[in-house]
Amino acid sequence: MLTAIIALQGHQYLVRPGEELTVDFLNKKPTGEVLALFDDDKLVALGSDAKKYQVEFKLLAPQKKGKKITVRTYKAKARYRRHKGFRPLQTVARVIKIAKDGQK
Repeated sequence: MLTAIIALQGHQYLVRPGEELTVDFLNKKPTGEVLALFDDDKLVALGSDAKKYQVEFKLLAPQKKGKKITVRTYKAKARYRRHKGFRPLQTVARVIKIAKDGQK
């Protein structure tokens, strides 16, 4: 099974066809740069050879809220306490296929 390491929004992800990928919010369809490509455990392409390949995604949830992040602030001996919550926006996409540019 083909496996690719892609760079997307400053993060690296290991993806396979059919898998779901949750990333930070994207305004458009994700297009990641392929860094390395493997077939089972064998290295197929690396570096400039891997850039000839492309990963195709299908958006499942273009915008959803992620898990809540809690921030607590405390100052000793000053009776100062603050509590904030934050839910980041995320995008969920499914990897459809990994193929060379121009191939179907």
